[in-house]
Amino acid sequence: MIYKNKLQAIIIILLFSHCDLPVPQINGCMDKTACNYDEDANEHDESCLYAEDNYDCFGICVVEVDCNDECAGTAWISDCGCVAADNLGDDCDDCAGEPNGNAEIKEYWNDEDGDGLGNGISLEFCNADVPDGWVLNNVDVDDSKFCPSNEIDDCDVCDGGNSDMDCAGKCFGEAYYNECNICIDNSQEDFDYYDAYINLAEPDNFITELTDDCKLFYDELTDTMHDSPNSTEDTFIFKVGDLFNNHILISAPHSQRNFRYGDSCYGTQNEHCRDKYTGAIAQYLHILTDCSIIISKNKSDDPNYYDKIPENTQLLIFGEIIGETLPYKQKIKDYLNDNEEITTIIDLHGFISDNLNRSNNDIEIGTMDSLSLNGAINHCIPHIIEDIFIKHNVKDIKKNSSEFAAISQQTVTKYITNELIGKYDAIQMEVESDYRGCEIGNQYHLNFINAMIEIIYVINKLSELNNP
Repeated sequence: MIYKNKLQAIIIILLFSHCDLPVPQINGCMDKTACNYDEDANEHDESCLYAEDNYDCFGICVVEVDCNDECAGTAWISDCGCVAADNLGDDCDDCAGEPNGNAEIKEYWNDEDGDGLGNGISLEFCNADVPDGWVLNNVDVDDSKFCPSNEIDDCDVCDGGNSDMDCAGKCFGEAYYNECNICIDNSQEDFDYYDAYINLAEPDNFITELTDDCKLFYDELTDTMHDSPNSTEDTFIFKVGDLFNNHILISAPHSQRNFRYGDSCYGTQNEHCRDKYTGAIAQYLHILTDCSIIISKNKSDDPNYYDKIPENTQLLIFGEIIGETLPYKQKIKDYLNDNEEITTIIDLHGFISDNLNRSNNDIEIGTMDSLSLNGAINHCIPHIIEDIFIKHNVKDIKKNSSEFAAISQQTVTKYITNELIGKYDAIQMEVESDYRGCEIGNQYHLNFINAMIEIIYVINKLSELNNP
């Protein structure tokens, strides 16, 4: 017989119990708290299944769910959001106590002078609450001086740019650059030659008209222009001036044609053309001012191109002394060594601007880029000369052009500078042809001569002022 269910079986058993039939055994979970409790079971088989803590048998949380969606979790809602149970709730606060704020701890330096620049001592502060006098940098070069730019000059002036330093390097000193761009420091007893020059009285020997002296000198030189010298002393004309009152030597090495091997003069090979009138002008100035002069006399090896007598010299009188100093330059050296009264040498030359296109100026002054200015007046001489020329209407002056700097060959100026180091102011003066013509009535030449008279006068006076 087949029973349709357990209940039917039990009823049958009860009805026929007097028949002593055996009771059927039903195994199952007999714990009512179990998720699989079997109410028909009469034999516990330890098959009970239980729900996870805090969940029912269907997996549904039966307790409170925390802010992290965790059943029976302990996380809680603070100002910082959902935090763990052991969190005080301020982990997200910045150093100023602001939840999720941006304030942070940083290192600050003391800004004693209040210029926004720190120096020295440092401390850490929350950047939302920094005490006065503390900044984020440590760059102040002087925290005792207010200087926002941090540019403190050598005179301890903010943004001063050393403008309070004089030319002698003294802060708030009184040294100054004069018109010659020379630093004059009165505390060192420097002598301002330019200031002395502008305060000088004018010379009293200006001329109002030209005489025929210059032309006569020129004609004499022209007569011997192609002559060979008879002796070494015959290569130059030398005239001593008034050494007590005149401290200038004027040189004119191209007053005659010279031998310059490899050069040519109007087709004549190995010759250098003369600078017309320069020798005559030197002699004329000797008469007018009593200055000392040396000029070339006959045709000789070029004393403005050679220091030593060249091996290929064409002069018989030089045949036995090849390699020795040219007599013209040796005479200059001997005269200067024997007469300390001479302070300045002016070496006269000439150019023709229209024909040679060498210069568009009236006067070119060469000082070897100032290397030849080694006397007392030194760097002021070119400025003073320029001023005087302009005063006498000789207006286009140029100094140390590449053509006439007196440094590119063995010039007289260079010889004096190299042989007699540190003693003299030596100047090469190139004069345009219009100012050299000796003709009576030549206003250009008259202007030039009067300018030279004043130049010689001023240099002499300045030499005496600081060297009585």
